[in-house]
Amino acid sequence: MFDDSRSFITRAFLRSEFSLDYSAYSEETDSALLRRLHEWDRRLQLSETQAEGAFTQVFFVETWGYGEAGRVPAEHHTIIPKLPIPGEGAGGGAGEADLARVV
Repeated sequence: MFDDSRSFITRAFLRSEFSLDYSAYSEETDSALLRRLHEWDRRLQLSETQAEGAFTQVFFVETWGYGEAGRVPAEHHTIIPKLPIPGEGAGGGAGEADLARVV
């Protein structure tokens, strides 16, 4: 357990100041996430490649806030589908990552 007795700002103070805001935020955010997960679970069962675009949209874009080229401004572009990886394919040829994050 973390001892914050010598901290400038204690957990008790933070709870007293922000507990209502945090509860409202987490209830709204959690309910949206749970709805998204339930919808994903009830989706039409497709193969991995058939569901790839929907998976990227639901989880990487809607849940985690990443952006794809052409859908967001260039400065917010954070993911690249099918990123080529030299030397990582069969026999040392070019391979590809299903999805990559721009750093």
